[in-house]
Amino acid sequence: MSQSGRQKAQQNLVAITQWIEARDQAGDFSEYERQGKINRGAVAEELGFARSVLNQNPAVKTLVSRTEERWFGTKEDAKSLKAAADRAEKRVTKSTADANRLQEEIAKLKAENSMLRKQLEKFKAMSDVIESTGLVRL
Repeated sequence: MSQSGRQKAQQNLVAITQWIEARDQAGDFSEYERQGKINRGAVAEELGFARSVLNQNPAVKTLVSRTEERWFGTKEDAKSLKAAADRAEKRVTKSTADANRLQEEIAKLKAENSMLRKQLEKFKAMSDVIESTGLVRL
């Protein structure tokens, strides 16, 4: 005796529901991700039914869509995450460039400071000699 279409659809819904619960418990749902969606081919093969069940059975299709949103976020979430990542990368690049520029400036200022200190010592020595000879009083 063959099953009616409704019975088969209900069995498929139960199978996909159990599969989703198993993935949630195992935490391995990311293995089934493909471009931010559930890899329907892999799921259908694993559960032993046609891929069309995931797209044509309205209850299964809704369940899969809601699960995708829960697991992987919406397309808008993915776009906004990518945009945020791009902005963060630009900030990091700018910060790195700023840090490098400041490090170069610090190195130049340290070199200038060292040169000026040497000149100061030289001028102090000259001032001491001039003052000790009495040529000029300061």
